[in-house]
Amino acid sequence: RVLELFPKNIWSLPVWSLLMADDEVYDPDFIRKLFASGIGTRNVAARTSALDSIALCIETWAAAFQTASEERQQARDLLKSYLPTLLRLSEACPFHDVRTKCQGIIQAVQVRGAKVWA
Repeated sequence: RVLELFPKNIWSLPVWSLLMADDEVYDPDFIRKLFASGIGTRNVAARTSALDSIALCIETWAAAFQTASEERQQARDLLKSYLPTLLRLSEACPFHDVRTKCQGIIQAVQVRGAKVWA
């Protein structure tokens, strides 16, 4: 189930994810917009695209968290600040698809070895 979140085929990624620049993955304003406007919309396609982009960002952070790269501290701080939001959304969001996707993202982060409080 976790593997469903992060497709191996680049052509199956949403357009929004393909258009993300590398620096946007660590841009707090970009991430905030994904959470604020992307998840809260009633448009299922827009919400799915935002969720896929969020999953891609968090997977990138979780991967950087495991390395000795210069991005490790930034990735740790971003994970630390957004995991509580994901936990809340995984339990209390009125949209079933958001709850399910957030639960999958949390599981994927746990597989990477990050601590997630439940």
